[in-house]
Amino acid sequence: MCIIPTINPEGDTKPMSLIDPLLEANPFVLLDGGMGQELISRGVSNTSRLWSAQALIDDPDMVLGVHRDYVAAGCDVLITNTYSTNGNRLRDMGMGDQLEPMNRKAGELARQAAEEVDRPVLVVASLPP
Repeated sequence: MCIIPTINPEGDTKPMSLIDPLLEANPFVLLDGGMGQELISRGVSNTSRLWSAQALIDDPDMVLGVHRDYVAAGCDVLITNTYSTNGNRLRDMGMGDQLEPMNRKAGELARQAAEEVDRPVLVVASLPP
C-alpha cells in the first residue's frame, strides 16, 4: 500500500494511505474483477505464455475496455494487467527488454480509465507470487 504524508486538521503530519480518503467516504472499497478471465471471455487467446499480458501487445484497447467496464460497474480500485509482465517470465521468453514498456503500458491503460470518471479511482499493480 502506498503511504503518503498528509497534514491533518490539527496541522500534524501523519502517514496516510491513498485508500484512506475512499474509506472515509464509503463503508467499503470495491476492487475490479479478474482481468485475465475477462479478457478470455472477450475473445483474447489464453494460449500465450504471457497469458493476459499478451493483450497489452495484441489489443491494448481491449485491456482499456475491461478497465472502463469495471469502473462503470462501480469499482474503486483498478488492478493493472501486470501479473504476467514480470522480469523472469519476460526474460525466459526472450522479451526482457519489454519489462519496462509493458508495465508502463499496463499502468497507463488503468490510469486512463481511472481518470475518465468524476470520482476517485485508485490504480494498483498486480504482482505474481
